Amino acid sequence: KRYDDCGGLAICAFDSVDIRDLMTSLFPDSFLQFDAFPVIEAALHNGTCNVLVSDVSQIYGSELQADLNNGTYVMSDFRLSLNRISMVTRTGNAGDQEWSDVLSGLFAGMFRATQIGLGLDPAACQKTLEDPRRGSGPISFLDPVNCVGNYAEIFGRSLSTKILGTPKAYTQAIDAPNLGSLRCRDCENVLLSSPTLREIVDRGSLRCGIYMDQERNYTKTSLPVLVAETYCTAVAVAIFQGDPGAVNITHFTEIDASVFPDDFDVVAGVSGTISLDGPPNLSYDPEEPSPWWRATVYFLEDKYYLDGVEYNGIGKDRVLATKSDDEDDSLARLVLMVYIATVHAQRIGIGRSAYQMMPLIELFGDAVTFMLKDVVALVGNYDEVLAESLRASDGQIEKGWNGVVQNFALTTRAPMLRCSLTGSCPPEELGTEIGPGIYMWDSSEFPDESE
Repeated sequence: KRYDDCGGLAICAFDSVDIRDLMTSLFPDSFLQFDAFPVIEAALHNGTCNVLVSDVSQIYGSELQADLNNGTYVMSDFRLSLNRISMVTRTGNAGDQEWSDVLSGLFAGMFRATQIGLGLDPAACQKTLEDPRRGSGPISFLDPVNCVGNYAEIFGRSLSTKILGTPKAYTQAIDAPNLGSLRCRDCENVLLSSPTLREIVDRGSLRCGIYMDQERNYTKTSLPVLVAETYCTAVAVAIFQGDPGAVNITHFTEIDASVFPDDFDVVAGVSGTISLDGPPNLSYDPEEPSPWWRATVYFLEDKYYLDGVEYNGIGKDRVLATKSDDEDDSLARLVLMVYIATVHAQRIGIGRSAYQMMPLIELFGDAVTFMLKDVVALVGNYDEVLAESLRASDGQIEKGWNGVVQNFALTTRAPMLRCSLTGSCPPEELGTEIGPGIYMWDSSEFPDESE
């Protein structure tokens, strides 16, 4: 029914799977009209609709952009949803782990190049194109940077010259997919259908190894190590339906990345970031598929190193990993869902004391239906995990980037490059302060270096 100010409400929404699912969960069908962007844009202009819902990239560059700039329309200060766009490759028997690794390395290389000042280099690109060995040697992650540019250059050419950042503070960088429907009528009991999980259940405990990176002098009281311990315990709680004692945690300082250690079911503390301090050509040789399955990132370092030089910006990502298995990825998916549970709880304001508000989940069958409640009951939301680990730590490592990206925040009227994450924000005097400590720049207005 329509009441009071909502009597004339008519919402035009861009017809995508995500937006359709989201809007139909919030409003009755009688309020909604779904169509292509030009159609809903025209409907807003002619008064057929009085609210338009779309992603920002559709609005930017359309006629609505000018209407927003001159005040004809107003963009909400809240985002209904925020999902980062990702590259997707096939998994399982039809998958290609090497190809997935190459794409991950490509993106990581372009991002890291932004941080250390590497960029488009036509001369170096031409040299590569003229190399008679081209196409027969190892894959190079430097070649795309030379020929196409770093992440900031690509963003500036393709989407926007606008830059947003907090040059004197950390921004939130911990992310996870938004939860969709968790119902399933015919999902198998994963504790029986998965050979990996069945073995863990029969053994009576989860074996979790935590790698302590000696480059950063990690110890058992380092913040990332304590966070890893919490997530190892949370995975055990999910599998063993609330039992925090069903986990054996082992700390170690040496690792052979060419094999997944047989002594563990889950390994925490390893890095999924492509390292740039290897061969000069930043090469990657995919002769052998990776034995590691990166389940999720749970911690981001705030420093990184190249040739002995320390840089600010996102450093190594600390991940929870499982053994790569094309036939059985159930443990990796369950580990990921444990992490998502803590992030989701943080976003919607659920803490340990309100764990009963977490939803049931049927995606893993009927054996772990209460796993989201069990996880949050034990460890709380992401901020609680981090805060409690920080209090117990030696204090050598701070929170840094490790805050959850919320689904609502300051909404910009055009796509923005977040320079804080790269540690390469322009000088404050070239920008405009649009909020406490938050600056906006337009790279197209920067003075020439010759001036």
